[in-house]
Amino acid sequence: MAGLIDDIKASFNKGNSMVRKLIIANIGVFLLIHAVKLFAYFITGNADNGNAINHWIYMPATPMVFITRPWSIFTYMFVHEGIFHILFNLLWLYYLGGIFQEYLGNKKLLKAYIYGGLAGGALYFIGMNIFPVLRYSAYYPYPLHGASAGVMAVIVGIATLLPNYEIRLFIFNIKLKYIALFMVVSSFIEMYGNNPGGNLAHVGGAIIGYLYIRYLSKRTFLDRIEEWTVGTWNKMFKKKDKKKIFKTYTTHMRVDNPVRPDQDEIDAILDKISKSGYDSLTRTERETLFKASKQDS
Repeated sequence: MAGLIDDIKASFNKGNSMVRKLIIANIGVFLLIHAVKLFAYFITGNADNGNAINHWIYMPATPMVFITRPWSIFTYMFVHEGIFHILFNLLWLYYLGGIFQEYLGNKKLLKAYIYGGLAGGALYFIGMNIFPVLRYSAYYPYPLHGASAGVMAVIVGIATLLPNYEIRLFIFNIKLKYIALFMVVSSFIEMYGNNPGGNLAHVGGAIIGYLYIRYLSKRTFLDRIEEWTVGTWNKMFKKKDKKKIFKTYTTHMRVDNPVRPDQDEIDAILDKISKSGYDSLTRTERETLFKASKQDS
């Protein structure tokens, strides 16, 4: 237990960590919600009077209500009520989000989380209003909240990129692809339970996580336009800096290289991973991918 706490402290002391920022954002909203409820309890004697804040940040299933608070498709993914709900979501984000961040960088981790949350919210909204079994069920008015869809996108995304990567779970090692498969299958099965909308959101996040990694392994015409625009801008307005030696360390690799990896080389490596898995990479290719992720963070 002490080792786990030390690992968490060490990761939170790192400089620019998107995992840390997302965890802090979720904990901050969680504390704010319960502070409002506590205030309402002391003033009125009833903590339920503080639930008014939830109506504005949860995502409603009713179309006419959603129209009045469209921002809720974004805010819901940072909202939790129960301690175990936020605990399990943030533990998954800490462990697998850390791996995602290590290989693909901060920006792509944030995009996976946000895109997964948006897709989860959209599938929840569509499913709850299209399928009669949900539209006329007792669960229909229940609003959506929680980071699960965004976290699911991160889990499935990193499992798509590194399917055979193993992590220690309790007393045995398990590959990421089996973790992702278990999470997705569980979400489908639990749609029969008391949270069909939430599990629809999980599936939406999982789909986006897979598609996002597949997208990253392909270069599109829009990517080339963006690279040309950014490159031209930098040449015109940025001062020329002397080349620096970048030195980054992890438990399994060291990179010394003064030159940023070529985008075509990175795309080829990602494409190789999508076809043959991370284990098929050479040591040089792993170092190149790791260095690119750090420069993207």
